[in-house]
Parts: sequence; C-alpha cells; structure tokens
Amino acid sequence: PVETAFLNARFATAVFGIVVFAGVAWLSLHARHTDEGEPTWRHIAGASVIALNLVAIIACVRELKTFWSGTLNHPEAELRKALAISAFLMIYGALLLAVGFWKRSAFIRWQALLLLFYTIAKTFLYDMRNLSQGYRVVSFLGLGALLMAVSFAYQKDWLALRESESHPAADEGAER
Repeated sequence: PVETAFLNARFATAVFGIVVFAGVAWLSLHARHTDEGEPTWRHIAGASVIALNLVAIIACVRELKTFWSGTLNHPEAELRKALAISAFLMIYGALLLAVGFWKRSAFIRWQALLLLFYTIAKTFLYDMRNLSQGYRVVSFLGLGALLMAVSFAYQKDWLALRESESHPAADEGAER
C-alpha cells in the first residue's frame, strides 16, 4: 500500500513526541524559576529543546522522502527530493534563528546556525553536483543574500542583542 506523507501514524507519533518534549522544556523552565539553586532544570530544558528540534527535523525529512518517493519515474526525482529536503532544512533553520532572535536566546540561535551550516554544506557538496549552471548561480546568489542578511543583523546589532555596557562616567560625559 502507498503511504501518504504527513498523514500517517509515524508522523502522528513524531508530533506527539514533539509535544511531550515541548511540555518538558516548558515545565523545566518554570521549575528553574522556582528553584534557582538547581542548574539541572536548565540542562533538562536545553536537552528537551534539542530533542524537540531533532525529532521535528527527522520526522519532516522522512515525510518529505515519502512524498517525493512517488515521483521515482521522473528523471530528476532524486535531485528534486534532495533539493526539497535542503529547502526544508534551510527554512527550518531560518525560522529557528528568528525564534532565537525573538526570544533573545543564544542557545536557540546556535542550534539554528549549526543547522544552517549543515544545510549549506549538504547543498553545496551533494545537491549541486547535478544542477545546471543557471540553477547554481541562483543558488549561490540566494545563499549569499541569506548569509549577508544574517551577518549584517549581527554586526549592526539591529535586534539589540548586545547588552548595554553603559558606564556612569561615560553617561555623564555624553550629557555635557
């Protein structure tokens, strides 16, 4: 029997696991606030967030492979499947990076940057081997734009990620 992507028991189990890990992370973060002496709650929350992201990525990649397995007769089916997976990983990494900026969490931003680095390496070492020259140019331009946007956001501190390092003496001098 042909399996439907995203509408199956395997994906439902993964979604349940994601919800459980999200609940554990939420409870761990709230327990941390009530019991400041225990660093283990922070570690449990961090491990839950990592596990949540891994389960989400693995489940979605598996479902994308299932979705694209129906096009095996097409001559470019393998390339399309690889590019769809890379596109998903890039979008997931960008969303994770946005959440890290929004929540001001360096921990989440580092996870996003690692995922983006993996995706870039996968794309340019594996996926590009079968692309025509036009698609390669477009891919390199897209990657360059994404990397420049992220680097400018960090460099210019547009998102106010740096903590203000104001000194009382410097503030007095600025007022004069």
